[in-house]
Amino acid sequence: MSLFFLIIFILWICVGNLFYNSILNIKKINTKNIDILERDVYARYVRESQSCFQSLKKHSDMEEIYIMSKDHVKNHAYYFANSGHKWVLLVHDYLRDSTSLAILGKYYHDMGYHVLLVDLRCHGKSGGTFLSLGKWESLDVASFIAYILKKDASSSIILHGVSLGAVSIFLSLRFSFPKNVCAIVSDSAYTSVYDILYYHLHFRFGILSYPILFAINFVAKIRTGVTLWNISALKEISKNTLPTLFIHSKDDDFVPSIMSKALYFENPSFKELYFLEGDHGLSFLQSSTAYKKILSSFLSRYHL
Repeated sequence: MSLFFLIIFILWICVGNLFYNSILNIKKINTKNIDILERDVYARYVRESQSCFQSLKKHSDMEEIYIMSKDHVKNHAYYFANSGHKWVLLVHDYLRDSTSLAILGKYYHDMGYHVLLVDLRCHGKSGGTFLSLGKWESLDVASFIAYILKKDASSSIILHGVSLGAVSIFLSLRFSFPKNVCAIVSDSAYTSVYDILYYHLHFRFGILSYPILFAINFVAKIRTGVTLWNISALKEISKNTLPTLFIHSKDDDFVPSIMSKALYFENPSFKELYFLEGDHGLSFLQSSTAYKKILSSFLSRYHL
C-alpha cells in the first residue's frame, strides 16, 4: 500500500512540475501553446506595435536603459524623453515585452508624457529565469519607479499595466509609493494567481483542478521559495489610495472580466470601471476610440 501511495505522490509531483515548467519556467514555456498569441488579431497587434515603436524612435530621442531590481535581476527598458514632468510607466502582459505597448506609448508621448516601456523579468531583454505572475515582477515596477525619481525628482507618474503588468503594479503597493505616483490604469487584471490558474484549469480546460493546483504550488515552493497562493492583487489593492481606472474586454476568455469587477469593488480609492469590446488585453487596439476617450477623461480629471 505504501508503494502505491509513493507512486501516486511521484506522479503528482511530476504533473506539478510539468505545469510549473509550462507556465512559470521561461526556458520551458512554449509560446505556441498560448492560444491568445495565435489569433489573427494578434498578428495585427504585433504589426501596429512595431509601427508605433518605430514612430517613437523616429520622432523622439530613445534611450535603452538597464537597471538592477531589488533582488538583483537586470531589467531592461526603452525611454522616450519629452518636455515637462509628466511620466508614464507602461508594464506589459504575460509573454509579451516592452515594445508590445508601443501603441499606448505613442499615445502618451503625443500627450506630452515621458514614456518608459519596460521589460519585466524573463521578458524581452531583461534577465531572470522564473516568473511568479506578479510577486517578483512587482520588484521590477518598484525599481523603475525609483529610476524615474532619480532622473526627475519633480515627476508626476502614471502606472499603466496590462494583465500581468497591472497585477505587478497592484502587488507593488506593498512598498508604499512615493507622492510622485499619481494614478493607476489597470487593463485586464486578474485577482490572484490561484484564481487565474483555477479558471484556466477548471473552466477553460475542464481539468480536475485542485490536485494540480496544489502540485504546482508545491513545486513552486520547492524550486523558488514562492508560495503562489499568497500572490493576490485583491488583497494588496485594499491598501490603494491612488485614483484607479479599470478597463477590461467584456468578452475576454483569457482573464474573465469579473476579476476586474472584483478588484474595482475591493479598491477603496477613487475608481472608474469600463468594459470594452476586444480580445484579451487588446481593447486599446480594437476599441481604440473608446479607450482613448476614457483614458483622456480619467487623466484630465486629475490634471495629469
